[in-house]
Amino acid sequence: MSRVDFVDDLKQLADRDLQLDAIGDHTLFADLVRLTDSAPRLRIVINHLPFDPAKDEDARQKAASALGELGRRPPVYAKVSGVLRRTGERVPLESSFYREGAGPALGDVRTQSCCIRGAIGRSAISLRSTPAY
Repeated sequence: MSRVDFVDDLKQLADRDLQLDAIGDHTLFADLVRLTDSAPRLRIVINHLPFDPAKDEDARQKAASALGELGRRPPVYAKVSGVLRRTGERVPLESSFYREGAGPALGDVRTQSCCIRGAIGRSAISLRSTPAY
């Protein structure tokens, strides 16, 4: 299948009010930015955010930038799960751990004021206007 055929198929998903569910790791974000450039009306749901952060700083910055860009694109949604993470012998319950980027990528998104939306089937709940905790 050529790239043109692939993009045409993705546009047909959008025309039929269907969505593309995506799951992977932090490297997925840049690919999804390119995909939304090609099929801007396609609804995309990124499953199981936050992903574990990249090991090196350059990759972490690129992932954060791409995730921030996705947060500004209206048809991109995220299903959030597995937010709490063990660090040492404990699981931090303080929201600051997750908001300030010490935890998984979800904290980075909140502090960048990007939009995270949780999608359930075809109905979406927007957290855009929810104040940070």
